[in-house]
Amino acid sequence: EFSRVEERTALAREMHDVLSARFSSIALLSGALLPSAPETVRAPLQSIRDESVSGLEDMAEMVRMLHSGGPALQARIEDLPELVAGFGSPVRWEYRVARPQRFSPAVHTAAHRTVAELLVNHAKHAPGTDLKLSVIQERNLSIPARNPLGQDAGSSPGAGTGLENIKTRVAALGGWIFHNTNTLAR
Repeated sequence: EFSRVEERTALAREMHDVLSARFSSIALLSGALLPSAPETVRAPLQSIRDESVSGLEDMAEMVRMLHSGGPALQARIEDLPELVAGFGSPVRWEYRVARPQRFSPAVHTAAHRTVAELLVNHAKHAPGTDLKLSVIQERNLSIPARNPLGQDAGSSPGAGTGLENIKTRVAALGGWIFHNTNTLAR
């Protein structure tokens, strides 16, 4: 039973972290193109946006059924600059990780998924504002993120589990998270 719960947890986390970023990106990009799109492509573009939003909602339901905690697919800290560069919106970014090999695969995955979630949350809830994001290796690894919006920033479709997944990942590694209106992208 415990192994099955762990597997369901890992699946829920990966579905949210990986697929929500892609669905959100499709919805945001297609929605941004709609106002200036020629009439001949507006209907297909609207369908693309609608399907991506529906996909987010369907995935949210599955994540709610599967959500908990466990091991995840591996990612690399050193891939974060490329992830941020490909985000599509400007980010004030600082990356200071001299020895990523010092961290376990679980830390690599947690860092990568955390940054991806922060980017998605910022795009969904604080578009048009500055996101300040850093990944810094000192004794440990820290990922401060900040934007100017408060707790009641805009809302978008989604499972509502992104920050909870970040907390779960960090806690599983013996770390901690500080979340207030000025610490994490919302």
